[in-house]
Amino acid sequence: MSTTLLPRLRGALVSLWAQLDLQQGSLPSKSCRWLLEELKELKEMPVPPGYASSFHPLVEAIEKLQSTSTSSLPLIQVTYIANLLTSTITLLTAPFPPFTILDSSRPTLPSEIIFLILHQLAAQKHQSDLAASCLVSRSFLPLAREALYDTLYLEIRQTSLEEMDQFPQPTTLRRGSQFLVNYDKLSITLVRYPFLGSLVHRLVVHTDNDSAPVVLQPMFDDVLSLLKSCQPRHIHFYVGAATDAAVEVVWQSGQLYQSIELEEIANNDQSRLWEVLEEQTELKNLSLRSYGDGLASPIITFTSRLVQLNLHLLNLTEPTEGVAPLFESLTSYSSSTLVQVDLTLYFEDQSWHWHDLFCDLRVLRSLTLRLFPPTHSTDQLKQQQERHQLQLLLSRIPSTVTSLSFLGSPNSRTYFIDLGNLPPSITHLNITAFNLSPSTLLSLLRSSSTLQNLTQLQYHSSSFNNGETQTETEIPLPWNPTTRANVAAVLDELGILGNPPP
Repeated sequence: MSTTLLPRLRGALVSLWAQLDLQQGSLPSKSCRWLLEELKELKEMPVPPGYASSFHPLVEAIEKLQSTSTSSLPLIQVTYIANLLTSTITLLTAPFPPFTILDSSRPTLPSEIIFLILHQLAAQKHQSDLAASCLVSRSFLPLAREALYDTLYLEIRQTSLEEMDQFPQPTTLRRGSQFLVNYDKLSITLVRYPFLGSLVHRLVVHTDNDSAPVVLQPMFDDVLSLLKSCQPRHIHFYVGAATDAAVEVVWQSGQLYQSIELEEIANNDQSRLWEVLEEQTELKNLSLRSYGDGLASPIITFTSRLVQLNLHLLNLTEPTEGVAPLFESLTSYSSSTLVQVDLTLYFEDQSWHWHDLFCDLRVLRSLTLRLFPPTHSTDQLKQQQERHQLQLLLSRIPSTVTSLSFLGSPNSRTYFIDLGNLPPSITHLNITAFNLSPSTLLSLLRSSSTLQNLTQLQYHSSSFNNGETQTETEIPLPWNPTTRANVAAVLDELGILGNPPP
């Protein structure tokens, strides 16, 4: 099942009620047209085997909207469509497929049931026991082959002399689990059975942090061969200091990808990285992470329509600009497609423009903001500036957002933020970046009318400044077992899932 199907369905249900004209008692025609197009897109998304009939209520809702798309929708019909969407969500989240003879994808034969079990194992990715299960019976392999070869985990590491007997080359591969296969055997298998390469959709490359780029460079020739022979649509590189080599390999492959994930981008010349991104026209998911020194945030020509964007760049050469120039470049064509954003925000004296970055994102559902750098609690001026910027941001968050998270060091942020400007669509809220007292949090919960749809709240509730052992220099915070219990009781009364018990 697509990872965005359920969040978008829930978002459509929330928007249905949020856009209702209470005075007229109807849903405006403009909202009807938007909802119709949204549901049509959701109907085309894939579902797991056995769940095809879950879309029957959704199809009925689409037919109802098509008959009234040129006019407003009365309240009684709005309620009916809301019930249909709720039924669809309930069926899709059920632990077992709906039992209906109309569902052509429902497994009936033993082989179909085994196929379903094997693909459920594959969903656990590299922790899965799928590869080991294929050793139980030869008949399992044909049923599991599609899932088994979907993702190739290539592990490049320096081997000791003792390991050389078992793995003659320092390049090994994991298929679906901890099942290690020598690269020689893998390459022979792919040459002998070329159809297996067409089953590979994702390539994940890992290296150990101690490996020098010079040592790893020859290994990337194998990676390039895999990219050209298998042509995966999704590539993830966790290669430390060898990121430049990974980017070069991606550029040499000359292929278009749907997702690219790069960890620990090096602080050398990144022109090749920006060139690779400018060539991508079908990219849906992009993740860039960097923790070194001297990474630039350029303005590039980027035409892909992203669905998910993660930017964790903690080494910008121009921190006063932050990631705003790069973010705007990467999202210039994604205002109607970007659903999830995970972004590091820089709080510097000149950083006053990023609060408008999200205004044009019309379908944004999940927004995670990592606040950086930490501000010392005694620096009142910076605390005030940071608070002002956050308040501007909160007032401009799109009304489509259902999940909002603020992450960072809570010990450096003791100021209160007014959440009264949050859109009522928020169902999940994470404010662990702020060190709010129990009384402040309780006041917020009892007085804020914008949190009426909130179902989950995560907050900082450590007893001491660092959340560990108290020292002589640490000042106890007003969090203790009693105040935690009081806050938990209020959350329970409001039907909100709070922090897990300490």
